Amino acid sequence: MRIVFCDRHRLFAESFAHVLETLGHDVWLVASPEEAVEAVAAQPTGACLLELEFGDERGLAALHTLQSAHPETRVVVLYGAEDPRLLEQVLSAGVTGVISKEQGLENVSATLARLMNGAPRSRVPIRFSGLTARRIMRGPQRGISHLTPRERDAL
Repeated sequence: MRIVFCDRHRLFAESFAHVLETLGHDVWLVASPEEAVEAVAAQPTGACLLELEFGDERGLAALHTLQSAHPETRVVVLYGAEDPRLLEQVLSAGVTGVISKEQGLENVSATLARLMNGAPRSRVPIRFSGLTARRIMRGPQRGISHLTPRERDAL
């Protein structure tokens, strides 16, 4: 399946793209929501993995464009920071699913496979912890003491 993958974190994007390619997918990496819309419009696409956290409304605008102009493309939103209001908004837009990057590549790829094979659209996992508060309180701290265990593993 052709998958357009838009994520602002190049290391994550390239690593996950490699995993998807080993599973037989044709992965097109793009660096912005606008490029994701262009890539989906250029050629039939089975799925678009879209991160929305670009610091502005571009990701959400791209999501709405993809949903209206390319309804045949399954859109799966990846997120790193928990924002309950944004996640509810995204799910109500009719995306195929919403996946937390906190799960790790193996769990993200397994969840994606379930969603692509017709599992009910969902937010995976459905939980909200103190993670958002920790990230907001981070401020200008130095070192790694403020990172989550998953963030420390990634380093």
